[in-house]
Amino acid sequence: MTNQDRVVSGVAHSSTRQAVLGWALERQARRIPSRPAIIGYDTGQRRCFTYRDLDQRANRMANALTDIGVGRGDVVAMMDENSADYATVVFGAFKAGAAFTGVN
Repeated sequence: MTNQDRVVSGVAHSSTRQAVLGWALERQARRIPSRPAIIGYDTGQRRCFTYRDLDQRANRMANALTDIGVGRGDVVAMMDENSADYATVVFGAFKAGAAFTGVN
């Protein structure tokens, strides 16, 4: 099973609101993969992630989180400035089945 399969099957078999949001991102990545999902300005530089980029990044984050034991019922917290990368962690947590809270 590939990392992509692990995340997709985890999302598909969960009924939580977070899983639905993870699924919605996957759906947009299939429907409009090259459209901008997130546009941010980090350190003065414009950064743009398409729906495909964001979904792939979120899958990698979800797999990293599940590799360290994060799963359904857990809470992922992040303390950082708002940035384009923030969405990667949010959607990665949702795809792993966890909840997310920002601390900033």
